[in-house]
Amino acid sequence: MSIRNPVIILTVVLSALLFCPAQKALAEEGIYSWDSVMAQKWEKPAKLDEFVGVHPRYLLNARKISDLKQKAKTTHRQLWQMVKEMADSYKGKVPPSDYNKQGPMRTAARDMPFMALAYLISGESGHLANAKRWALSVCSYPAWDGDHSLGAGECLFAVSLCYDWLYGEFTEEQRACIREKLTYQAEQMKRRPQHHDRWLANHNHVENCGLAAAGFVLYDEEPKAYDWLRQTGLGFRQTFELLGSDGASDEGQQYWAYSTESLLSYADAARDLMGIDYYKDSDFMKNASYYVIYSNLPDLRPKDYAMMYGDAQRGYAARNPIYILYRLASEYSNGYAQWTANAMVERGIGEDEYRNWCSLIWCDDKVEPEPVRELPLLRHFDNIGWITCRSDWGPDAVMVGFRCGPFHGHKLQAYYDKMTDLGWTFQKLGGGHCHPDINSFQIYAYGKWLAIDPGYEKPKRTSSHSTILVNGVGQLGEAGITGRDYDWFDREAVAAEKAKSTIMETETNALYDYIVGDAGNIYPASSGLKQYLRHLVFIRPDIIVVVDELEAVRPVQFEWRLHAENGVTEAARHYYLARNGDVVLDTHIIYPKDLDEKIDGNFLVACPQKTARTIIAAVFNPRRMKDMPSKARINSVKDGEISLSINTASKKVDVRVDIENQKVELQ
Repeated sequence: MSIRNPVIILTVVLSALLFCPAQKALAEEGIYSWDSVMAQKWEKPAKLDEFVGVHPRYLLNARKISDLKQKAKTTHRQLWQMVKEMADSYKGKVPPSDYNKQGPMRTAARDMPFMALAYLISGESGHLANAKRWALSVCSYPAWDGDHSLGAGECLFAVSLCYDWLYGEFTEEQRACIREKLTYQAEQMKRRPQHHDRWLANHNHVENCGLAAAGFVLYDEEPKAYDWLRQTGLGFRQTFELLGSDGASDEGQQYWAYSTESLLSYADAARDLMGIDYYKDSDFMKNASYYVIYSNLPDLRPKDYAMMYGDAQRGYAARNPIYILYRLASEYSNGYAQWTANAMVERGIGEDEYRNWCSLIWCDDKVEPEPVRELPLLRHFDNIGWITCRSDWGPDAVMVGFRCGPFHGHKLQAYYDKMTDLGWTFQKLGGGHCHPDINSFQIYAYGKWLAIDPGYEKPKRTSSHSTILVNGVGQLGEAGITGRDYDWFDREAVAAEKAKSTIMETETNALYDYIVGDAGNIYPASSGLKQYLRHLVFIRPDIIVVVDELEAVRPVQFEWRLHAENGVTEAARHYYLARNGDVVLDTHIIYPKDLDEKIDGNFLVACPQKTARTIIAAVFNPRRMKDMPSKARINSVKDGEISLSINTASKKVDVRVDIENQKVELQ
């Protein structure tokens, strides 16, 4: 029976709070509400007693500091110089004082670790004086960004770290001042973090990481700290249980990094101080390095280094993943992660990154780098439905990205479906940085963007992506679909409809990659869409074929869209050029012939006549302007097959796509 009555839902939650049998039923059903998770058992780890009175103990200890002092002169010299330069830049400055604003409080927090670590390595009194001044100044503020959100979480983390690392350098009066402030702010956060039960949201991880940091450094001085460790222990345990096995995030690499840095910081402390190992059995952690490796662009430029989707951007001064790669390389002896991190450092990526200090303490010089050229050219992150493939691992490679999967991934899809049946409401789900982008693709070639994702946008629109609209309507999750004005990805609308999408087929070999994405029911029922399968064939080194199977319950207007980087020009009938500098994307829309085509700014739009069923086929050839323009033609469309001939500067090939049986044949 479907439970829709809000009174019944409230009764269930109250039952969980009262520890009555209904709470046990909730746990058995696997309902991950805040109250049901917080009602679970968690015992104080005995290992904590080993560190009573010992400082530093959080992320660093005396032995590690001694090792880093030596490595800063040898193997870690470049990483140390980045930390020192950042610390030097803060000398004579004071932290921002806009304590009720998120940005200034995050800045105040992020600068402290550089100063503290610079002092531990160099012994320079100027760094010590600056670190103490910043920590004490921030502790003098009456509030930290509303006390429950990102700014407060980052301040809790940074001040706790400074308190622990510089414990012997503070006077007892100064320590008492910091303890009092940390206790106050931790209690504020503990009462209910703003994003308390958004278990996969970066906000949740940052808030819990800050609260945990305060618990780890004060548990032997403040009795309340045990409650902070218990609460964050239960929260992170739930998060690690729900993380997908592919190591990826549905919000893009930057938001993944913001979450993962907190997960790593907590996992390190949990193992070091409590004996709880989240690395051992976490497939997410084991595969996370590959998410970065396969998202990175072939030429790895400092300001434009990754293929992004969702609200993540191509390159960003904050939250680059180098320090994460170093930590995971060390944990899993992953030479590919080590090689990638080294390559990014050599190219100057993230030199002003606010977590660069983590690279210094997490880099393990004993891990032997292994060039990524030894890896396969395609990787399918099968939980979130994200694929990247490339012609080779060289800097001039052609790279293609494809997206088709549920927000938060398949692992959580079943849970959301179950909770929908129980009448649960989804007002507090994470995933607001996702996009309605199912079956969209991106193309990057010869160091230039050609077919692109929109990046961070408000509101979220399907029309901003290289995919399909139906009667001008996009996918569930975009603004306005449910009639409400909403800037973020409308995950409640997606969950309420049990909307599904998935990558049905992935084949990769030396000649080509073949992907089939099924949009499922990600479009609103009112659109009338019955089927949207997108077949993408990447024929190495430089041919991309996209074939769409579209069917509706009644005649509709399908709208095929290509989002180009710098606009589109028409070269001939059904033939367009998307140019970026000396690189161009030849675009042939070869079927059907009666398409109504137009250029709309940076978009190429193609619409067949209103119909209930059709196939749309296009061929793309990224090439340098000096190379011969490509040609493409349809040979036949019959019996569930489409046959075409393509001639480019690199090759001439006949392609048969058996769309019914999902097979590809090249001649």
